[in-house]
Amino acid sequence: MKLRKFVVMLEKPHLIPSDNRGDKRNMLIKTYSTIKKDVEHSLRKENLQGAVERISEPSTFNALFVEGDPIIKSVIEKVDGVIGVEEDINLKIQTL
Repeated sequence: MKLRKFVVMLEKPHLIPSDNRGDKRNMLIKTYSTIKKDVEHSLRKENLQGAVERISEPSTFNALFVEGDPIIKSVIEKVDGVIGVEEDINLKIQTL
């Protein structure tokens, strides 16, 4: 299996009810954790959990980082709350 790295862009919550930074952080992580669980469930449902090497933990950044077989991309793209899946191209910056 040739592993690829993917950036999974997640939909931001429409309404964050508090001005408190801690509350916002907790809401974002809760929302993105739910989407991550939905991604994992969809992959299990399609019997593709073995095609995934790892899925990053949710943070306040609206993305998950996934490493796995390219066949997982089409399943992840269909999950509610996922707005895009792109292959992560690691660019190396060369110093002159």
